[in-house]
Amino acid sequence: MYGDIRWSLDFWFSQLSFWYGTVKAFVNVWAMVVIDKEDIPIEVDWDEAITLYIISDFRQAARNSNYHTARKQWVEKYKQYMDLERFYMSRSRNLLLLLVLFF
Repeated sequence: MYGDIRWSLDFWFSQLSFWYGTVKAFVNVWAMVVIDKEDIPIEVDWDEAITLYIISDFRQAARNSNYHTARKQWVEKYKQYMDLERFYMSRSRNLLLLLVLFF
């Protein structure tokens, strides 16, 4: 559990999950812009986009581990993050995709 992280299967699965999500988000945005000819607004609230990215990362880590990797004191906060993310994503679903696209 406290060994070298390079040999941790969970670490590599999390890396694979991150890159899969990154590539999938890029493909989705590319398809919206190139194929569907949708316009993406140039102005982006970066604070909100970064917050959404961090919340999404916490949510995925907590959900993938069935909340076993989170300390008990943080489980409720992670669940609140999920509710907050649902609220933000209902307002604007493209902010997170734009963040992934630009990084």
